[in-house]
Amino acid sequence: MERLPGADGGHVRKKAIVAVVTLLVGPVAAMTPKAGAAPWTNDGTNSQTELDGTATAQTWAGLWGDAPGGTAGRPYVTNLSVTVTKPDGTAQTATYVTNGTVSTAPSSTAGDITAILSPTNVCNKAKGETEQPGRCYNSPNRIGLAIAYVKAQGNVGQNFSSPTNSSGQPLSAGLLDLIKDPANTTVIDLSINMNTWGDKLRWTWLNGEPLGWSVSNMGSKDAVVRAKFKLTTGPSQMCDSGVPVNGCDPAQAARMYSSGFNPTKVLKSEGILSLDQTGVDSVFNGVLFASKNADLGSLSAQPIGSPTLGLTYAVSGMSELDGQPNVATFWAFVPDSALVNYFGATAETVASEAFPASDAMKVVRADGGTSSAPTWNRWSTDANLTNGYFLTVTDIKFDGSAVSGQGVRGAAQTATKPAKFSLGSKLRNRVNVAKSGARQRLSVYATTTVCKKSSCRWVVSSSSSKFSTATKRLATVATRKGTANATALVKATKGTLVSVMLQARVKGKWQYVTSRTVEGK
Repeated sequence: MERLPGADGGHVRKKAIVAVVTLLVGPVAAMTPKAGAAPWTNDGTNSQTELDGTATAQTWAGLWGDAPGGTAGRPYVTNLSVTVTKPDGTAQTATYVTNGTVSTAPSSTAGDITAILSPTNVCNKAKGETEQPGRCYNSPNRIGLAIAYVKAQGNVGQNFSSPTNSSGQPLSAGLLDLIKDPANTTVIDLSINMNTWGDKLRWTWLNGEPLGWSVSNMGSKDAVVRAKFKLTTGPSQMCDSGVPVNGCDPAQAARMYSSGFNPTKVLKSEGILSLDQTGVDSVFNGVLFASKNADLGSLSAQPIGSPTLGLTYAVSGMSELDGQPNVATFWAFVPDSALVNYFGATAETVASEAFPASDAMKVVRADGGTSSAPTWNRWSTDANLTNGYFLTVTDIKFDGSAVSGQGVRGAAQTATKPAKFSLGSKLRNRVNVAKSGARQRLSVYATTTVCKKSSCRWVVSSSSSKFSTATKRLATVATRKGTANATALVKATKGTLVSVMLQARVKGKWQYVTSRTVEGK
């Protein structure tokens, strides 16, 4: 597990730029007061201007100027608008960036909203650091996203529940009064051009409720990410700052914060755009997940060709916030392109009404904790920017029964392990691939009883791109009588994604049973 270090264990000290790497997981983790003290006002974090420089010996980690391509190659915000809607339906929208470029100057107007992008875990050349996995890299392995408000020129904050000016006094400007009113709903519409980093993009995590998501030019360096989401609450201090998430140990967190560890629930938004190539195939470039009242999240996936398939989402959080049991929410969006190219179902099958109830879409809480029953909703390009499925899990409690760690445990600060949700782990099939002259010999098997009483077939297709739902049918092979087994000879070049999907004929219609994707040899 890789920790994301910061000065004072995760604090952000204004102007010194000493905690760049915490911007993606803990920019709000700046000196939270004890319970009963004044509201959290020291919510300053590094501005985009500061992050665009080059690190010094006093800087914790490398900045955009230290990354390949420098500041000119970093991702940048192309469009940013915020809409606040009152309970009576009246709404007010402010647009802060339109057709932005990498050289667009950040706003200096108090009360304006801005989006900050930070490089994560880049080596600090001024300190003589060289690439060392687990400590720093020549290129960022993640990009941090923080939604902030302007206190004054070069001074920004993240606590939308109690925004303050540079002197720590309440700030009433722009939309801030409307945003901080808990009766209102705030929607952020953000577009980011990845510039030179889009071909490395994998999963994305947000603190916020997603309403729409797209990645255009997926797989290209200049891919454009667009996210529409509701501003939600989260902890003012991060207990778990590791990727992959490891769980919350308040005793350990308390040692990292010089001002003490007592997180409060605040309106905020931040996220991670993962560039890490380890363990997650590029087929998941368009996967988004999000949370409310959790520290952060991470995603892992079994590689294509593994004996078992499946994604595992994990979110970490406190057992209590503000003296009350902490109840979190988890959301995830899986685009059709990932379902087609990873799980092996055809685009037509994926879009069918029956698919959400299939084994491929069964979500299991893997850590033993409690939460609501998962629900899937169909997203469309017209309404939500991309075709796919949107998962919601509410009433998440963080289980502390299996966390190790040392230190005193407060009654309101129980150590917890991450809440983990597995998708696709219920698929029961196997495909053996062997070279047979100029063809691929596929031996396919599945554990199911449906083929004992119904006719079954395997549909074999190839994909031209991991980022598209377009496939070419290679063969349709009937299974051996009474079984789900078959053999197919197909033409497919080495490395080509080949999907195999088992269907059973029930009541005169071919219905999805199971599927998977393999690579041609």
